[in-house]
Amino acid sequence: GKKLPSPGEIIQYDFREENHIETSENIDTTSQIRVLTWNIERGYELDSIIIELLHLDADIICLQEVDIGCKRSNSEDVGYRIASQLKMNYFFVCEFIEIDDPCRKLRDAGGGVHGNAILSKYDMDVRFLMHKHNPYNWERDGHILKEPRLGSRVTPVATIHTPIAPIVCYSAHLEIFCGMLDRVIQLSEIFEDINLNYENEAHVIIGGDLNSMAHSIARLSPKYCRDKMRFRNIFSTEAEWIQYNVINNITYPSQTNERLLKYGLDDTVAKNCYCTGFYDPFHKYHDTTMWLYNGLMQAKLDWILLKGCSHINTDIGNHALDKSDHKWLIADIQPHQELSKIDLNMH
Repeated sequence: GKKLPSPGEIIQYDFREENHIETSENIDTTSQIRVLTWNIERGYELDSIIIELLHLDADIICLQEVDIGCKRSNSEDVGYRIASQLKMNYFFVCEFIEIDDPCRKLRDAGGGVHGNAILSKYDMDVRFLMHKHNPYNWERDGHILKEPRLGSRVTPVATIHTPIAPIVCYSAHLEIFCGMLDRVIQLSEIFEDINLNYENEAHVIIGGDLNSMAHSIARLSPKYCRDKMRFRNIFSTEAEWIQYNVINNITYPSQTNERLLKYGLDDTVAKNCYCTGFYDPFHKYHDTTMWLYNGLMQAKLDWILLKGCSHINTDIGNHALDKSDHKWLIADIQPHQELSKIDLNMH
């Protein structure tokens, strides 16, 4: 009976128990923060997902593909259920209205909405990034994929007030039905958003499903590899290409990512992807998070990118892909201390 949110609308719940609300008094600067990202595949296996998340006990969770009121996921408010069971602070942004239409397969049945979320044990200031670059026009062409929907890609953003330092966190889900250069443009919008809003913020995390899968047999599908890169980077996976060309922090006198200009991306994108300061604590080739066709197609779709933080360890799970069609990623991180001091002085 709850009114469903519209695309670009925020929902917030705080299920933390009062005695558990963490504050930044008595800061233990040696402690670490556990960050988890997971595309939960609409919450089909909601009970198993909740058990897994309870066991993993992360401090910050980025979720993608969160359903509310869709028939395919038992008309559940998936994020509400997760946050209430985990007793966490919760924030969801709606991306799409999933139109209930007979053209949809049962497993894709709509009737509700769909989006991304951030959960945390701490206080959060929340907002979102509305992507300007939407390479797949869902409102016009969704019915072609038998998934008619209204809306476009939106990335939730939270400034999370952890006991060590404030951390800015993005929970991204980039477009899959396009080419890899389109995803680079969407990723560049996140970097641009960071530069515009958090220029002086010391610690930033981008968690999420970047859908970096334009390689291997996916190259043969015009549904997934829709640009000139389809056969141009034939000897590398998309994740390796992103590592090498986007998150490489190589300096040029022009202060522009000149590698991206060579691929025909425009000046704005190349500037936004210049020396972003991020690094990836996972292996760009071996740490795959999706596995299809008996392993014929493997890809690292899911990422945790860190800026102003070090990782102490990392973990990957859901290897059987029984709880979702994606694995989860965990990074136990420590914000850099000298930055925290600057950061705390600034506030």
